[in-house]
Amino acid sequence: MSAVIEEITDEPSVFSDPKWADVVPEFIPNEKNLCIQYTPDHKLALSYFQALLKADERSERMRELCKMMINFNMADYTAWEYLWRSMTFLGIEKYLNEELEVTEQFLDDNAKNYQLWNFRRKLALYRIYFRDKLVSATPGQDSIKTLSDDLNEENKINETENELRRLGMLLSEEFAYAYRALISDEKHYHVWAHRQAILLAVDRAAAATTSLPAMSRAWRESIWRQELEFTGTMITRDVRNNSAWNQRNFVLLHLVKLLPGAETEKGGEKEQGGGEGGRQDFQGEKKEAVEEKETIVKEMIEEGMTEDEMTETCLKKKKMMKRNGEEKRRELKMMVLKLREELLRKEFQYSCDQVRKAPHNESSWVYLQGLFTVGPWNRSFELARHSKIHEFCSEILASHGSVPYAVEVLAQYYLAVAASKATAVRDAITDTASSIHVMRSNDTVANTSDPNSLIKSTNTNTISHQTLTLTFRPSTQAKATWLRLLEQSREAAKQVHRLLLDLCTCDPIRSALWIQRREEIERLSYKTTVLSQLVETS
Repeated sequence: MSAVIEEITDEPSVFSDPKWADVVPEFIPNEKNLCIQYTPDHKLALSYFQALLKADERSERMRELCKMMINFNMADYTAWEYLWRSMTFLGIEKYLNEELEVTEQFLDDNAKNYQLWNFRRKLALYRIYFRDKLVSATPGQDSIKTLSDDLNEENKINETENELRRLGMLLSEEFAYAYRALISDEKHYHVWAHRQAILLAVDRAAAATTSLPAMSRAWRESIWRQELEFTGTMITRDVRNNSAWNQRNFVLLHLVKLLPGAETEKGGEKEQGGGEGGRQDFQGEKKEAVEEKETIVKEMIEEGMTEDEMTETCLKKKKMMKRNGEEKRRELKMMVLKLREELLRKEFQYSCDQVRKAPHNESSWVYLQGLFTVGPWNRSFELARHSKIHEFCSEILASHGSVPYAVEVLAQYYLAVAASKATAVRDAITDTASSIHVMRSNDTVANTSDPNSLIKSTNTNTISHQTLTLTFRPSTQAKATWLRLLEQSREAAKQVHRLLLDLCTCDPIRSALWIQRREEIERLSYKTTVLSQLVETS
């Protein structure tokens, strides 16, 4: 300990201030073996820091000491953490502007520092979510009032517009901050993660503005569309920017939930990440229904109807209102599906255009495949419904030779085609046959009305030892149709087999994928064989 003191006795020190007089520094012992090489000033600051940590102190001097430690080492996680804890204890709003300025300065020194981005995100989220505290801490301004039902329509519009404007300014400020780091490194992980966190926070804060949910939802949709455009700009600059592709996928998944009418789906706006918007709409519709019912009852009383006549009329009106409500929901659901289909088609064309620029770029291929995990394109065998996939992959393979990603997507397409046709035949048999008798070599009988369960339970090694008979007789036309579909299924499976053989030849590293697909083909081929026997022996 004395050796450390001797090193710094001639140096001016902030710790000579009387406010540090009660602190007994805990110096780091001088290890003879391996130890971190601190400067004398850093060692002294660390000794005081250790003492305050031991006391779990959160004070103004702890805040100053944390900033001193960060200046010595920007990666000091503990210093950043206790800086935030001290600010929280003392009141974040008092130091907010000062700390924002500090993060601006640190960004130029080390933009790759995780602790910096984590701290900046905390400051930004505080600004987004704790509006009341920030305004009340501003001299000359009163605390903001919460929007309530007693506000008139004009006030609601003004309040909502002001809140959305405030959130928009915060979003712009954080994006501008992040873009400074993005200029030097367009794949900067922390930048893209920061943009995601801020977007989500602003979106949720806007959704909480429930006085005018339609205005709020339209604004939220606009910020996600702007981010979609931004990812397009970054991808145009570098089509291999996987971070930008990942951001585009992130945006797409949230954007489809904000399309007009999406709140009518199961779970409402709250399930879509929209907070109270859907609940507000539902309460409005419920209130209108009650008012309409009261009006109808009043009209019937004025017409002098008897109690029985009123009851009968109310039942008819109720049925009609229910039918109209169901029709309205169906129309809205169809509108949502149409809007999503349109958005996905545009993204499909966009990803195809980017693949053409760099056919061996995996990012654009992964994004293209990801489109088929987004509703309504996430249905079973969805790829089989899109012949453009086949045309596009064939185009790439014809113009650029063997592209592994094109082969894989084409293989998925053929597997979807094969599986969809085999499933169509299975479902047709299930709907037609009352029972299926399977005579095995040991003379046991299995009765089932579900060919699929038969296929699942039958061992692939015993198929040649079975005699399959059906208790129904399909028409000649139906039988021919089923056999044609099964032949098409087998042909599609053969196409997958050939494609993946080529894939292993041009890219041996992906041989594990070939093994996985081969197992899928074997299961599918067996399923097709069983179904063919069922049809042929019917």
